[in-house]
Amino acid sequence: MNTHLRLLIDEDVQDPLADEIEKIAAFNVERVKDLPSVRGKSDDDVIAYAKTQNRIVLTLDGGFTKIRNPICTHPGIIRVEGRCKHSSVLSDIIKKFARSGYRALSHHAITSLTQDRCRIQTLQDTVDVRL
Repeated sequence: MNTHLRLLIDEDVQDPLADEIEKIAAFNVERVKDLPSVRGKSDDDVIAYAKTQNRIVLTLDGGFTKIRNPICTHPGIIRVEGRCKHSSVLSDIIKKFARSGYRALSHHAITSLTQDRCRIQTLQDTVDVRL
């Protein structure tokens, strides 16, 4: 099974962090800011584009929730939730996740990443593990 994730990096992810994410071999990346059809558009438009391209949205935006975006209605959402918003700290969180054996579970799920935890909510289950 291919565990490379096709990511769509949301506009709220600053360039230094997006640059680091692009370097991670486990990810195939597109950036919202580089796509005129969705740049500056609503979260709903970003999700709609992600669906057409089968990409998981990676965001720092807490607005991407299970209530607004029910599980299995999109390719997936990964929310990075760090107290410290410095790109090196957030990059470390994402790198830990990329090295974990859990990234393949992020398809059609809502994944929340913190400095030391990964929580993946699927339709059937919730996985909560230390990174």
